[in-house]
Amino acid sequence: MSKEKTIFEYEPNPIEKNIEFAFQKLIFSVTASANYNCYKETENEWKDILKIINKWLNIYVNTKNLSKINPKEFNIIQEKLFELDSKYLQESSLYAEDAYEWIIQLKILLEKNIKTLKLQIIK
Repeated sequence: MSKEKTIFEYEPNPIEKNIEFAFQKLIFSVTASANYNCYKETENEWKDILKIINKWLNIYVNTKNLSKINPKEFNIIQEKLFELDSKYLQESSLYAEDAYEWIIQLKILLEKNIKTLKLQIIK
């Protein structure tokens, strides 16, 4: 039985495999955070963030285009994840840190997607 290893490949243009992998990691981290006993006091914040990320996932799976995600909303969620990661840094930032790291990876893919679309329009 072969074990398939999923990896994140750095490409000049975002590829579907990377985008889906980033969403999987981000959603897992935020879901785990919403249910982690150490983060109980911020459970509702995590759940609100998860709703928004699921909305983004809905946009992506139906359009295959990250640029349809509202950039202001994205930045707000990134800031909230940074704040939550900072809050739990001293205690147990296990899931909070992962969530913040994966929102950054998703942002890189979003920015590359927008840049690629702009280049296609110019051509």
